[in-house]
Amino acid sequence: MKGMFLYAQNFQGIGLERWSVSNCQDFSYMFSYAEQFNAPIGSWYTQSATNMAATFFGAMTFDQDLNWSTAGVTDFSKFLQEAYSFDSEINFDMTNAVTVIGMFRDASSFTKDVSFFYTPNVADFSFMFAGAASFDHDLPWVTSSAVDMNNMFNGASSFNGNIAGFDTSKVRSIEGIFKEAKSFNGDVSGWDLRACENIGSAFYEADIFDGNLPWNVSAVTDMSYTFAGAASFTGQGLSSWDTSNVRYVHKCDVLFLPGCLLFHFN
Repeated sequence: MKGMFLYAQNFQGIGLERWSVSNCQDFSYMFSYAEQFNAPIGSWYTQSATNMAATFFGAMTFDQDLNWSTAGVTDFSKFLQEAYSFDSEINFDMTNAVTVIGMFRDASSFTKDVSFFYTPNVADFSFMFAGAASFDHDLPWVTSSAVDMNNMFNGASSFNGNIAGFDTSKVRSIEGIFKEAKSFNGDVSGWDLRACENIGSAFYEADIFDGNLPWNVSAVTDMSYTFAGAASFTGQGLSSWDTSNVRYVHKCDVLFLPGCLLFHFN
């Protein structure tokens, strides 16, 4: 099924809901850029599926509930990226998912609750909700396998959900995680960033953020643009930061915040 209707811009999928796809493993790019596709295929039995990367990437009209069997799927990257109209329910088993890179990226209409996603094996959350301008829900997810959260909420302009419980102890990058997240002012004070090397642009133009950040940043090497344009941020918690390994601080702006004059940059 991989790429079966890729770039079929006028394909509407009449009758596709009657297809039997129970033995299909690869759904990647199946409807990518099928711009008129909006068939009710939410009841497909997808028990054998392992790959759903970019299934609806660029399917800008698609908006149907999806109640698929996804227990074996490991790759959801770009699943609904640029599916601009999508705002339907997703009932997925995410237990074996490893990557969700850009899963809802630029799905600008999406508002549905996905707090029930169980994500113990996801390593890469990067760009998952980037540009998902309408999304705003608490995410009490298991993130113990996460190593990359870069740009996860970049441009998610409505997002202010509770993510205080994220396990970030293995995460190596949160670059741009709240970049231009204009509504975010959540509590991330308890995040464990002992392994994190890149926090560049993490709060770039996060206009209202003013949380306490008593983080362990001893492994961080890149702080470029970390707080650039974060107009409300007053620097809570930063005076305790160990910045001895930092190499890149271009326009970080932390040097100009109260209590940050004791920072040492190699």
